[in-house]
Amino acid sequence: MIINPRVEMLAPEQRQEIIAQRFEKNLKWTKAKSPYFREILQQAKDIAIGSPSWEALPITTVETLQKLTPYELLTGPLSTTLRLVKTPSSRYQAFTQEDISRNLDIVIRALGAADINKTSIVAINGDYTTQGILDLHYATEALGATVIPSNTEEELTRVLQDFNPNVLIASPEVIEKILGKDYCPPKLVIVATDYPQELIAMLKQDFPSQQYNYVYMEPCTGITGLIFTCEQEALHCQEDYVLAEVVNEHLVLTPLTLEAMPLLKLETKLNLTMLKEACPCGRSFATLK
Repeated sequence: MIINPRVEMLAPEQRQEIIAQRFEKNLKWTKAKSPYFREILQQAKDIAIGSPSWEALPITTVETLQKLTPYELLTGPLSTTLRLVKTPSSRYQAFTQEDISRNLDIVIRALGAADINKTSIVAINGDYTTQGILDLHYATEALGATVIPSNTEEELTRVLQDFNPNVLIASPEVIEKILGKDYCPPKLVIVATDYPQELIAMLKQDFPSQQYNYVYMEPCTGITGLIFTCEQEALHCQEDYVLAEVVNEHLVLTPLTLEAMPLLKLETKLNLTMLKEACPCGRSFATLK
């Protein structure tokens, strides 16, 4: 289900205009407000997408970010943020009201591709102190579905047996443990900080009737849904919210709208390439393989 056809099916040339505008705005904001990135950007001249200056900027790794304090990345006083939350990489990411609203939009689109709607009864399992799980919960509710949260595998088993939900949103490790059991929901949404290739191969081979979708959780920010699988099982990147590049055969992401803690050229574990072919699902987002 395409949640916002006007955006998700936008003509590629119009999308490139949006990307360029948001990139320039994000770069100016980051250079003016982020203590850590200000020094890096001041040393680079004439930065534009694909320019030598942009290509020369250092890749931001988890290790780099873990050495920094939140105040080295914050664009304003802590009081200007609405939420400060632990990420899967065990650092803290701050979000403004606008950041949280955009995050919700990102996740709603990704879950829409999994056809979560008012008829869905959704069990969500994960750490509810993390941004990604919170966004998944609120986005599921925004789509009108019934949500049953659980923090532990023991709680999840009880939820699955007592309420018989038709959708489960969980990590690959949790999903592997319930596959084949009589209380395994017919639809699975796999949320992971990398691409669960082995699990998906197992699903295709051993559980061909099992419905599944994949949703990427970026480990440094906790932003969930920037990459997701559509109804055709193709991987899409939400380019109006993130600039995606392939560097040394790995996907590198630059969020285009973060206010509280903008980040540039985030290294991911995703070994993906970008395809030029249009996807039959109708979305004009970049397709990844």
